[in-house]
Amino acid sequence: MNKAIPTAVASSELSQFLQQPLLTDCLSKTPAQLFTLTETLPLKKISSAAGPYLERYFLLEEDGCFAYLHRFVNEDARDEGVHDHPWELAFSQVLHGGYRQQASVSTVCPGEPVILEEHELLAGDSNLIRGQDFHKITAVDNETWTLFVHTQWCRPWGFLHGNPHTGEFTHQQHPSDPNHRWWPQAALAQDSQRQPFTDTQLVA
Repeated sequence: MNKAIPTAVASSELSQFLQQPLLTDCLSKTPAQLFTLTETLPLKKISSAAGPYLERYFLLEEDGCFAYLHRFVNEDARDEGVHDHPWELAFSQVLHGGYRQQASVSTVCPGEPVILEEHELLAGDSNLIRGQDFHKITAVDNETWTLFVHTQWCRPWGFLHGNPHTGEFTHQQHPSDPNHRWWPQAALAQDSQRQPFTDTQLVA
C-alpha cells in the first residue's frame, strides 16, 4: 500500500493480504480504468432506504481475508441511523473521490450517549472499521472508489434506532442475506444494470 496503515491492521492478518499484487495494482488506476476493470468482476448492488447506495465488486479471498472494490453511488439514507459491521476488522482506502462520514469515537453502550464525529476522507486516506464501530456516510463525490478488505464474518449487523445523542436507542439487526459468499452466483458487472460512469466532479 502507498500509505501507512493503522496499527490494528498492520498487526492483523489483513497486513500481508494487502500486499497482494491484485490489490496493490488497483492503487494506480484511474476511475475510468477501475470502471473497465470491474466489468468482468462479480457485482453486488447494495441499497439503502433511499435507493442505490454502493456497488461492491469481488476481488479476492485468501486465508479468511476478503477484498472488494467499492464504488459509492449515493450517501446513506438521511433518516437511517448509524450502523455497525459484521466483521471483527475491516480497512478501506480511498482510491478516488471522497466522502464524509459520521463515526462513533467511543464504545457504544445502551443507555449512554453516543459520541459521533463527522470528518471527510479523500483520495489516499484510509479508514479503520472495527466490528464495534458505528458510522454513516453523509455525502459522496462522484466516482468515489475505495479498496475494501475485511476478516471473517462473526456477528449480525444493524442500525441504531432512536436518539443516540441521549442514549435512548435500540440496536436493530439488519435482515441481510445470510449467504456471505455471494460472488460465485453473482452476475458480472458487464451483465448487470449498474450506474453509468460519470466524471469526477463533486456532487452538487
